[in-house]
Amino acid sequence: MVRAIADLAGQLCHRVIAEGVESAEILQALEDADCDEAQGYWIRPALQGDRIPPWTAAWAAAKRAV
Repeated sequence: MVRAIADLAGQLCHRVIAEGVESAEILQALEDADCDEAQGYWIRPALQGDRIPPWTAAWAAAKRAV
């Protein structure tokens, strides 16, 4: 089902953001289904608003380095 949603969203030029990632296995399944972004406690517990921009910049830089 996730793959179908990701495929449909891609055909409509939309990005797919998955919510509720609680394990490495779930994150891998979402990556395999071509989800564009993911969020959940396993990736990072909730942050206060002023800490979000530096964290997202560091995450993007880490993804580019891979």
